[in-house]
Amino acid sequence: MKRYKDWMNQAEEDLKAAEDSLATSHYEWTCFQCQQSVEKILKAFLDYNNVSMRGHSIRNLLGNCSEFADIPLKMTRDAVELDFHYIQPRYPTGFTTGYPAQYYTKEKALDVLRIAREIVKFFKAKIN
Repeated sequence: MKRYKDWMNQAEEDLKAAEDSLATSHYEWTCFQCQQSVEKILKAFLDYNNVSMRGHSIRNLLGNCSEFADIPLKMTRDAVELDFHYIQPRYPTGFTTGYPAQYYTKEKALDVLRIAREIVKFFKAKIN
C-alpha cells in the first residue's frame, strides 16, 4: 500500500514545527525539524514512484530521487547541508564541548528553513 500522502503530510507538519521552533528561538530544533521534513518529502516522492527507502541521509535519498526527476544542481548542493542537522542538533556529543543550543544561530536556522521550504515545495509539486 502506498503511503506517499502520509509522508507528504507529515513533511508539511514537520516544516510547520520548524517554523514554530524558529519563532521560539529553538534554532537547533528548527534545523532538525527541517532535516526531518525534507527526509519525509523525499520518501514521499520515492514511494509515489514505487521505491521504498530506508535511512536518513538526504544526500542518498536525493540521489535516488534523481532517477525520477531532474534536480537542480543548487538544490543538490543545498540539500547536503541538511545531513549535518540529523544528529548534531539533538545530542551534546555532536560537539567537542557544550550542547547544541549553544551552537545554533538564528541565521543558520533561517538558511536551513529556506532550503527545506524549497525542497518540500519542489517535490510536493512533483507528487501532486
